[in-house]
Amino acid sequence: MKNLSALVFTLAVLLALCSLSSATGFGLGSKTNKKKDEGGPIRKIAEKRAEAVDVFANQRMKEGRSKSQARPNTRESSRDQTKDRLPAYEGYEQRIAREARELEHTNRVNTANQLYKFDRLRAEYEEGQRQDKEQEEQLEQKRYSSSKLVNEVKVNKHSVKNSLK
Repeated sequence: MKNLSALVFTLAVLLALCSLSSATGFGLGSKTNKKKDEGGPIRKIAEKRAEAVDVFANQRMKEGRSKSQARPNTRESSRDQTKDRLPAYEGYEQRIAREARELEHTNRVNTANQLYKFDRLRAEYEEGQRQDKEQEEQLEQKRYSSSKLVNEVKVNKHSVKNSLK
């Protein structure tokens, strides 16, 4: 009985080690020549932020600042930052002004589009009105010509009757 319980315990420990090693990628059953994951979304975001900071530092180095002055101090308040910064570093007032300009441009574009649509609809309506008026004039012309023809037939009928008498 002791051997059976020791065997079960040993198998449980080996199973736990195998599952742990496969989860971590090390130990029994791991494939070391397989390419590991490049990192999750947090690491990718951190890399993009680092690239943006590098771009900012390169821009400041081109302006003639030393390497120690090139990197932005992230602990500075927004009032202490320089005015020649990327949009990510711009102040509250500048961001609001930029968004207001963009909104104004969007409103102008939307207004122009609405006016264009309105003009197009008005032109279609006027064209439809003109076509309706032309059709009505044609119908009126046909009525007039048919009534004139009926009157001529009546006159001819009376003249034929009178000539036969």
